[in-house]
Amino acid sequence: MSRILVIDDDSLQRATLRVALERMGHRVSLAANGREALQVMDQDGEKPALVITDMVMPEMDGLEVVHHFRKHHAEVPIVAISGEVPESFLQLAMRLGARMGLTKPLDMPQFMASVEDLLSKG
Repeated sequence: MSRILVIDDDSLQRATLRVALERMGHRVSLAANGREALQVMDQDGEKPALVITDMVMPEMDGLEVVHHFRKHHAEVPIVAISGEVPESFLQLAMRLGARMGLTKPLDMPQFMASVEDLLSKG
């Protein structure tokens, strides 16, 4: 299936998303922040089909991740997630190029359906 890059500084959230996405048949790469995500991409040698990024992280936050991917990998869809910021922050991420903004805790059936929808649209 598809390679998905999950970026979140919460290790439990990363693990939860990894399990859910792998059960759907996807290959998952993990990173604790945006800088680490760029290193993971270099190591993987494969561009992800989808990026899921938290908004509030140390070193390189979600808005910087969205900006980087829009500039260098515009075709890769991005899902912005956060539980620590006002919804307007997620809306800003979407104006910058994220395809979707979801609040934590995630509704997993809705999240999984959204992932499949984004991947099917390419």
